[in-house]
Amino acid sequence: MRIGYPIFTLLITIILACFVQFGGYELPPTPTVAWSALPGEWVPLLIFLLRTSDLTISTIRMLTIVQGRRTTAWLLALFQSSLFVTGVAGVLGDLDNPLNLVAYASGFAFGNVLGMAIESKIAPGNILLRITSSNLGEALTMQLRAQDYGVTELSGLGMMGTVHVMLTFIPRREIRGVKRQIMEIDPNAFITMKPVRLLQGGWKVLH
Repeated sequence: MRIGYPIFTLLITIILACFVQFGGYELPPTPTVAWSALPGEWVPLLIFLLRTSDLTISTIRMLTIVQGRRTTAWLLALFQSSLFVTGVAGVLGDLDNPLNLVAYASGFAFGNVLGMAIESKIAPGNILLRITSSNLGEALTMQLRAQDYGVTELSGLGMMGTVHVMLTFIPRREIRGVKRQIMEIDPNAFITMKPVRLLQGGWKVLH
C-alpha cells in the first residue's frame, strides 16, 4: 500500500515523539536567543531581521508548495518556524517597548517583498505559454523553434476568423525574453501563461 507524503511525515513525527517520551531519550538543548542579555537597542533590529527572514522563507515556501516540491517545502517550513518562534519570543519578552512591535510589523512587510524579489530571480519551474495570433503564427513558431523550444500548433476560430494557436513550455527565468520577442514579431498576439507542476516527455526525449 502506498502511503502519501503527509501521512508519512506525520507517522515519523509520532514515532520520534514516542521515542523521546517513553524511550528515555533526551533531546539536545536547542540554542535560543537570550533576549534579556542583549543591549536594548539591538533587540528591535534583531526582531526585524528575524521576521524579515521568516517571511522571506515563507514566501518562497508557499511557491514551492504550489510547484509540488515537497522536500524543499518541508525543510523551509522547519527553518521558518524556528525563526518565527524566536522572533515572537523577543516581542513578547518586552511588550512595553513599541519599537519591538514596529520592528516586528516592518519585518513582516519587508519579508514579503524580499521573498517575492528573490523568487523572481531564482524563478524555478516552467510555464505553459499559450499564444494566439491571427496572421503571424508561422513566424512565431519558427522563432520559438529556432531557440530550441518545442511548439505544438493548433488551429482555432476567433471572432475575425481563423487564428493560429501555439503551446510551448518555457522555463520561468526565460519567460520575459520570450514574451519580448513574441511582441516584437506580433504586437497583437494574445498570450496567456500557466504554471506547470510536472514536465515529462516531449520531442527532446525523442531526438
